[in-house]
Amino acid sequence: MVGGKSPIDAFKCQLVCKLFRDSATLDTIYQTMDKKRLRFRPFSADMYEVLRRCRKLNNPYILFNYGMLGEDDAGKQLLQYATDKGQLDAIFVLGMLLMAEGSERKQEALIMLNNAYINTRRCWNLRQTCYKVRSHLDACLVEFAKMFDISLE
Repeated sequence: MVGGKSPIDAFKCQLVCKLFRDSATLDTIYQTMDKKRLRFRPFSADMYEVLRRCRKLNNPYILFNYGMLGEDDAGKQLLQYATDKGQLDAIFVLGMLLMAEGSERKQEALIMLNNAYINTRRCWNLRQTCYKVRSHLDACLVEFAKMFDISLE
């Protein structure tokens, strides 16, 4: 549980003793860690190895990140996987996408969003979720611009 909340501390535990070293490589850490809490040099092999393992283990945070970058159906499918695991940002984005598809999907989206709100005991901060999704999109845009040497000004 600690490793999922603070992956940096989990990897530091590897240095302490054999028991911690073995526990820091457990799949449960990779299934729950959030990429934002990791610190890697950009485009490092270690980062891609950790992200690859997280995606292989269906980490909802990583599925959400890849889903936001995915194209049409592939991206929506990854968002659906993250939604099935209860990732609130993915539920919000997928709900908005379904609403945009038309009136026949709007009811499905409203039920999905309402159920998520009820499951969080009516304390889901939608304003914070909107801010996080927008920040994520802004960061993706900046990374995209860096990759292709595009100026955003």
